[in-house]
Amino acid sequence: MSETKTPAQVLTEAADHIETVGLYKGSFFERGGSKPLAARSCCALGAIAVSSGYFIEDPHNPSGWMSIYATVTFEGGQEADATAALDTAAVDALAAVVDEKSGGNFTVPRWSDSADTTAADVAAAMRAAANRLGS
Repeated sequence: MSETKTPAQVLTEAADHIETVGLYKGSFFERGGSKPLAARSCCALGAIAVSSGYFIEDPHNPSGWMSIYATVTFEGGQEADATAALDTAAVDALAAVVDEKSGGNFTVPRWSDSADTTAADVAAAMRAAANRLGS
C-alpha cells in the first residue's frame, strides 16, 4: 500500500466508490472486461478492499487485478477470511453499524448482498461508521 489512510478515510472512499460506480452483489467486485478497478461496482467489503489498497491493477492478469496479499488463504469463503488482510478497524466499524441496522441478523457480506440492500444503504452505513471513527 502506497499511502496510509485512516479507517475513516477508507470508509469514506469506499462509500464514494459505491455511490459513483454502484453496488455489486455476490462477489468483491464485478469481474471481466477491461474496466479498471476504479470503474467496477463492488460489494461493501470489495469497496473497502479497493479503497485500502488490498486490490491493485495488474495488466498481466487476465482479470485485470490482483491481490497484493496473494498468500492469504481463502478458507471458508472469500469475504469472511479476506477481511483479515483488510483494514480491520474499518470493517469492524461498518460491522457495528450493520449489526444495529439489521438487529444482529446479518454479517456485512450477507447484508451487502441482500436483495433489500441498496447502494445508498451501503454508502450511508459506511459514512455512519466513518463518522463514529472520526478522522
